[in-house]
Amino acid sequence: MRPAWSVLLLTTLLGAGQGLFLVLAITELLIGTPMALVAPGTMICLALLGGGLLASFFHLGRPERAWRSAAMWRTSWLSREVIVLPAFMAVVFAWGAAHYVASGHLILAFNVLGIALALALFVCTGMIYACLKFLQEWHTALTPINYTALGCASGLTLAAALAAWLQPPLARPYAAAALLVGALAYALRLASLLRNSRLRPKSTLATAIGVKHPRIAQIAQGAMGGSFNTREFFHGRTAAALRNVKWLFLLAAFVVPAALLAAGLPALLRVRGLGPAKAAQFAAVLELARRSLGEQLGAGAALTSPGAVRDYLRHALGGRAHEVFVCLFMDAQHRVTRTEELFRGSLTQTSVYPREVVKAALSANAAAVIFAHNHPSGVAEPSAADRNITRRLVDALALVDIRVLDHVIIGDNQAVSFAQRGLL
Repeated sequence: MRPAWSVLLLTTLLGAGQGLFLVLAITELLIGTPMALVAPGTMICLALLGGGLLASFFHLGRPERAWRSAAMWRTSWLSREVIVLPAFMAVVFAWGAAHYVASGHLILAFNVLGIALALALFVCTGMIYACLKFLQEWHTALTPINYTALGCASGLTLAAALAAWLQPPLARPYAAAALLVGALAYALRLASLLRNSRLRPKSTLATAIGVKHPRIAQIAQGAMGGSFNTREFFHGRTAAALRNVKWLFLLAAFVVPAALLAAGLPALLRVRGLGPAKAAQFAAVLELARRSLGEQLGAGAALTSPGAVRDYLRHALGGRAHEVFVCLFMDAQHRVTRTEELFRGSLTQTSVYPREVVKAALSANAAAVIFAHNHPSGVAEPSAADRNITRRLVDALALVDIRVLDHVIIGDNQAVSFAQRGLL
């Protein structure tokens, strides 16, 4: 079957949009999606999904057919796709908006729902072709699996490019994941081609269309709108030409993106090596800087320079392999009376209990407090979970008349202040 060009646009754009959202949603579950990626990522996802939706109107012929097709959802995979796609787009928009106006619980709900709808849409789109028994090449479970793997590889590649621009610490893991998933998609495609090479036709053109005539000639009526063309794109070409097309597709769809990703990885991984002596000197300098800054913020030191606080916290918490939550307790004159590490978590998250923070603040007889924690991933952007727990801590401490002056997040050589961002 020769599909309309709009079908190719539909599947390509939808797959990339779904894949990109899955990357952002899984990042949200693991470390919290940085705010620098939320708005651009959401807009790119919606643009890709909207482009796919627009393309669908061309090969449906008349737009109203799309609405009629939804009524056949009990038996038609196309109907299910028509229903799931707009629902998924609405959830993607809600997911992005929730990061700015909603609580962490609502973000988590949209996150889980979006993942479920993205996977459902992959299945619906793939099954439109896999359910066609008369097309043996597509009538296999490999069809939706291939489509899902390709979409995820495209999404990871987009995410790597977006992160390289807006959030460099995430570019390396995204690029590495894109290479791995792309290799999996390549293997699945090879398995599909191997399966198809063993197929033998079970019918002729006459039996396929139900016309008994010794000579049947097909007249193309165009590939868009009114009808579909049942010829292959390379109808009439030699077997050698078809083999060359398959290899060209494999090269363009898998090898070229993998080569570009592999070429970019060295730049992401490039760090000048240090010998043992230089490494020891470097560590000593960092320790001296940490102690000097610590003395400036020792007991009785007045908090007159927010920059000094961030410098101290960046040296104290930066580079740690686990997540640490620290409190700086101060008196009414904003003099530091105690610095205490309250919670220590895993590589991805830490449990912060407002009751324990209030208890420690009262024990220190604090009038004000500054929170700080590090992101071992290196991304200092506040996540939805960070904003949620900060609101809870501010509300809890307000009940005992203790002000929260700031919450500082430490990443790779950077510190993000909630106070400067207007998030308190």
